[in-house]
Amino acid sequence: MPDITIRKLVELDKDAREKVSAFQAEKDNFDQFLKMTRQEMMERHSQEIQQKIDETIAKYNFDLQEKKQALSAEFSATLADIDAMSAQKKQEWVEDLFRSCLE
Repeated sequence: MPDITIRKLVELDKDAREKVSAFQAEKDNFDQFLKMTRQEMMERHSQEIQQKIDETIAKYNFDLQEKKQALSAEFSATLADIDAMSAQKKQEWVEDLFRSCLE
């Protein structure tokens, strides 16, 4: 009877060690899976973030170009107005300046 108990005890210990070893292997595989999954998620999110950054930069560059063109057109129009006004009033200004010098 004691031999049977010892054998059962040895078998139970052996089974328990095999189960622990199997669980350890499963845990190791799961840890590796989590590490790979985490790395894939980080890469994917990094790519998405970089894409959003690139899109935002492109949008701001486009907006900047539009504003630059609008300001350039406004500047050209203002310059044309100033040139036209100076052409119209040049003689009057020269006469006013001349009168101011004589007084």
